[in-house]
Amino acid sequence: MKSKIVLFAAAFVFTFSSFSFAQDDWPIWRGPNKNGVAPANQTPPTEWSLDKNVEWKTKVPGRGHASPILVGDKIFLATADSSAGTQSVVCFERKTGKQLWITEVNKGGLTKKIHSSNTHASQ
Repeated sequence: MKSKIVLFAAAFVFTFSSFSFAQDDWPIWRGPNKNGVAPANQTPPTEWSLDKNVEWKTKVPGRGHASPILVGDKIFLATADSSAGTQSVVCFERKTGKQLWITEVNKGGLTKKIHSSNTHASQ
């Protein structure tokens, strides 16, 4: 199980390592500079509510618990469905939140004991 996820992650990083990213992309965990800090010219909202500063909402299949990856017009998110025993990567359209595709990367063999606030998406 772990080898499949590591292999997928390595393929993902290798695939995107030869690309140049736009300034507003967030291509890896903790952002483009790997420090959790966005470029200085960004103006993210500082307040949220159910409808304030919300561009769109969409259902995420399974339960995600990983940093989203933003590249170009797409958002990639790891998710897991513990009842089905699957781990997947789902892709959304960045502007609308429309789900474009989902790919199962692992089925079965999920760890039985995980922290109560964690999910199998980050395992």
